Amino acid sequence: MMDKYVKRINELYITNRNKYLIMFPNGKYITAGKYASTKNKKPLVDTDIISHLKGEKTFGVFAGEKFTKFICFDVDVIDNSLSRWHVYKVVQALIESGIPEDRIYLSLSGSKGYHIEIFFNEVISNKQVIHFFNMTMDRAGYIKSEEYAYMCEGGKIELRPVGNNLGVKLPLGKHFNTKTKKRCWYVDITSMKEIRRKSYISKIEQIDKSILDIIFERENDLTLEDTAKDYSEFVDQLKDAIQEHYKTLSIYKQNIDLTITYEAIKKLEEEGLKSVGTRHNALFKLAKLYRYEGANEAVCESKLISWLNYQDTKSYTTRWEDCLKDIKQIVKYVYEKEVSLTLQNMNVTIYEEELQKIIKLPKSCQKLISFALLVHSKRFASLNGDFYMSQKQIAEATGYNERTVRRELDVLEEHGIFNYVKRNQKIINGKGQFVHKKPNVYKMNINYKDTGKVDIKRYSLDISDSREYSLVFKKSLLNIYSLDELKKVLPIRMYNDIRRYKLAS
Repeated sequence: MMDKYVKRINELYITNRNKYLIMFPNGKYITAGKYASTKNKKPLVDTDIISHLKGEKTFGVFAGEKFTKFICFDVDVIDNSLSRWHVYKVVQALIESGIPEDRIYLSLSGSKGYHIEIFFNEVISNKQVIHFFNMTMDRAGYIKSEEYAYMCEGGKIELRPVGNNLGVKLPLGKHFNTKTKKRCWYVDITSMKEIRRKSYISKIEQIDKSILDIIFERENDLTLEDTAKDYSEFVDQLKDAIQEHYKTLSIYKQNIDLTITYEAIKKLEEEGLKSVGTRHNALFKLAKLYRYEGANEAVCESKLISWLNYQDTKSYTTRWEDCLKDIKQIVKYVYEKEVSLTLQNMNVTIYEEELQKIIKLPKSCQKLISFALLVHSKRFASLNGDFYMSQKQIAEATGYNERTVRRELDVLEEHGIFNYVKRNQKIINGKGQFVHKKPNVYKMNINYKDTGKVDIKRYSLDISDSREYSLVFKKSLLNIYSLDELKKVLPIRMYNDIRRYKLAS
């Protein structure tokens, strides 16, 4: 069994065996290996890992000179409540950038704080790691204090490992500088409870290294300064691009995760806390829910305090004063970052009245772009009708290029198809520097409110992919209009395309 865990540590963590850290039971640290300035020149071997797992010595690793297998955000904060809060912020920033939540792993760092780790299926360059670390920390709103560290309330968050210069302790070993010689267990990302079994390491999954290339590509697009009118509204949502390559992207995973659906969170609101260690996560979910329902920050904070006040005090161990502080931080974060409760409606109904407004538009591209926005709003809009749809996703849904999409969106707004709720918003980091732009927020003006009238023509279907929107447009038109009716109102090329589709099907 021990050999199985050793193999997994080798797969996940070790790229450099010629330089490593050893912590002895007396708490003393040394750097060992071929490239270390000590007498111990032997490389790191499997028997060392076994000694680590048995708790006889604790080992740490360095990355290679140019490459590594993993990235670690070392949250170095003594106060446990603050430490957990910073973990939440970093994890949320990682999810926003496109890293799936189920590929983010936590472990105790030892005497204070946590390690947040991501593992890759192939080695990645240290330059990529450093860039991704800085990008994530900027996204989370931290201010850089050192080359590989950012300031945070109560301490700092550091990048580890950094080449063969800065190492990091392996998990599952003992921290001999603590009174109880505490073992550095992995931690459940939701409840923040220690997972007190070594076998958990066998469940860790690596992520395809290509996801970083996708994140960097989209981030570069987002940070381009506008140089021409056609590109003045170039805003993209990172998650949409990554979703093409990685199916477990968090924004889409949320739609099927039964613990974070609207109904599940309403049930949480009603039934309350069930176990110790879930308070923070519950408050975070409820804050997203209240924002989704239209509450402002003050109302959201008041509702969270009232809800927590009704909970059994045995269901959480944090002091009330710290709970109030935590609520303020959660609300501030959710509203500043516009963290949304993403709910996907798989069943979509298209009405004749909506199509009438769309087919009156002069150009074929305008019709299809409007329809794509309409369907997307039906699938993803919040209770007040606001929704996101990236220009890249619109392009994919319609087959038009992004320049055409950008140009026609302004025209469609003039036609009253939708309103921009928010557009061209810039994210600024703690230094006042531009980081990236937020995606545009839309609200449709052509939605039909179903009153249940029998004579209203409608077409309902299940849809789970924005790339189906063009096909759904054809189906909707054919289910609500006859070919003769369509011939009178559609451009000839669009009509012929729909006619060919009907004949083929």
